[in-house]
Amino acid sequence: VLEQKLAFAIARKFCEYKQCPGCSTFTERQDTTNLRVLCIVCSVRNKSTYEFCWQCLNPWKNTNTDSDSCGNDECIDMELEVLKNCRLINLPESSVKDCPSIRACPTCGLLIEHKSQCKYMTCARCHYKFCFACLESANACKEKQPESYYAKCATAVAPRQQRIPQWHLRAHKQVR
Repeated sequence: VLEQKLAFAIARKFCEYKQCPGCSTFTERQDTTNLRVLCIVCSVRNKSTYEFCWQCLNPWKNTNTDSDSCGNDECIDMELEVLKNCRLINLPESSVKDCPSIRACPTCGLLIEHKSQCKYMTCARCHYKFCFACLESANACKEKQPESYYAKCATAVAPRQQRIPQWHLRAHKQVR
């Protein structure tokens, strides 16, 4: 049981996976730009192809070859909804005002809520260091405005994010 919990914790940190709605096995998508996911377990069990939507976790309805629309009316990207609807905050002990309280890491897309005083964050998944206010790398922000840990950035506060970056873990491992 301990080994299984450790494996799930590591997989959650480094992999983007979800439970198949058909059989509850964990599935990782091979192409992060494709919302259409094939569950091999369900396909073998049912002796027919079983595909589901990565975004809404409903069976894939769209008969077209499109991979970005499943055909389900209720399909909503919940993470994007969080970014669109999160409250605006004034960063504590800072001159940064009206900043979204939740951001997606500019590198891997992990949602991060601002809870500290400093505007510089380190992503728990990919370890990218960035400015929570302007979304530039921490180094780029500091270069433009030295001693800006609590001050406004040289550039304006970045608006609410309209898309979530996709992390290509295999490419990231090769760069390191």
